[in-house]
Amino acid sequence: MDLILVDDVLSSSAPHTYRQLWHLADKSNPIIGASSIWTRRPRGNVLVQQLNGKPALRLISGSTSPIQGWISRHYGRKVKAPVVEAIVRGRTVRYLTLIAVATGRPTVRVSGLEVRPGGFGLTLTVGSRVEQVLVDGSRIEVTPLSEG
Repeated sequence: MDLILVDDVLSSSAPHTYRQLWHLADKSNPIIGASSIWTRRPRGNVLVQQLNGKPALRLISGSTSPIQGWISRHYGRKVKAPVVEAIVRGRTVRYLTLIAVATGRPTVRVSGLEVRPGGFGLTLTVGSRVEQVLVDGSRIEVTPLSEG
């Protein structure tokens, strides 16, 4: 299973509604949970999980106002494709997002999450593989705690 961690920090002098968007493949048949969304395809599935806070999550597909939730593989033709939207309101917002890709249903356990200015630390468990991840400024350290 492949994993990606994305740390987005956004700020404004006035409160603002921020929207983080993740575009999914058409026919991905996503399911929405409390802090995550995962797809249900025969193969090539993705889990998008918000780790920091509880942004409001919703799925958009085939919207025309505004235009969102479409994919085009050929000129002049489009099909509906879901978009994950994570919404947070505030002056400073931090999205810490885990994206996992797997053949079946991506399953990742996150524990020991510590979020601090300029970094974070956490432990990821995928099957029998356990890794500790520490991010501090420009330094990234991944330490295997057990091999899968």
